[in-house]
Amino acid sequence: MKKIIVLAALMLLATSAFPQSETKGSATIVRSTSDEFTVLAIGQVPSDIMAVAGNAAPDVYFTQAQRYLRSDFVEYRLTGRLFREEWQVHVREDGKLLRVESDNQADR
Repeated sequence: MKKIIVLAALMLLATSAFPQSETKGSATIVRSTSDEFTVLAIGQVPSDIMAVAGNAAPDVYFTQAQRYLRSDFVEYRLTGRLFREEWQVHVREDGKLLRVESDNQADR
């Protein structure tokens, strides 16, 4: 009996630790304990957001986009590559550049 209770508790803990997701149209909404975001096709990102990201990281080929709901604003996180570097550009919905990150894949 004790093993069954422990197993049930572990299963409940495991399902709450991983993000839950649902699909609405062509977007996937992912919910986790800390963030809620929507996975977007790169063509669904507003053109002004793409322009800010393109100016912040010239020549980066963006392939992924996520739309995060923060407490008082919406943030777009665009991910792309330039040679062996992976880039992430974070832009607020009003066009303000929040940060640019790059990670060189060659050192792995």
